[in-house]
Amino acid sequence: MEGMVSSNAAMIDVMIYWIISMVVIIGFDAIAVKKLGGKHKMGYKVLQFPKFIAVSATSLISLVLMILFKVSFDQIKSTTETYLGVPYFAFWCFYMVVVMRRIRAEKHNRF
Repeated sequence: MEGMVSSNAAMIDVMIYWIISMVVIIGFDAIAVKKLGGKHKMGYKVLQFPKFIAVSATSLISLVLMILFKVSFDQIKSTTETYLGVPYFAFWCFYMVVVMRRIRAEKHNRF
């Protein structure tokens, strides 16, 4: 059938999305450490819960999708595969916004 993707190819895409998500989250975490003055400062400690949510959610999404592809689906539509990255992007944006707002709040508190 044309327009169908095997579940193995979709699983590879999910793993790629997960790896990219972890790199983005770790990268923004490093930016937060640098801008907020270290891991032991209160401004950075506030970010631990949002980071936990972002990492846990992306991992849980990956796990659920991998189980669905392994158990339920033999093939999926290519249009459906296009939208697999949307939840990952949502959690990147969530963590990026939280980090940037925390950095901005800390700058206003210092001066």
